[in-house]
Amino acid sequence: MDYIESILSKEICIRCTSILVRKQLLGLHAARERGGDVYVPFESKEHLAFILRKLQTLGLLFADAPAGWPPAAVFEHLRDEGLLQGRIKTVTWRQPNQPVLGLD
Repeated sequence: MDYIESILSKEICIRCTSILVRKQLLGLHAARERGGDVYVPFESKEHLAFILRKLQTLGLLFADAPAGWPPAAVFEHLRDEGLLQGRIKTVTWRQPNQPVLGLD
């Protein structure tokens, strides 16, 4: 399953199992692989929104959680600020290996 696992201070961590999606991600500005994940750097809130828009277009899932600041919450925040629009596919887990898919 391919999904945005976390958004760190200056990079997006994407868990990617699909070779086709991995190739598309590595085509993004300065993306690199590390430990099986793909990391895409960003420089500003606007740049982050630009990259998230591309990931949304690719149909990637955004990790979500009932608390904290998961990628789905970051997307929602940027959408509230008018930097993004539309809906995203989300993923949470009941327990290991039991994902729950949703639509935000």
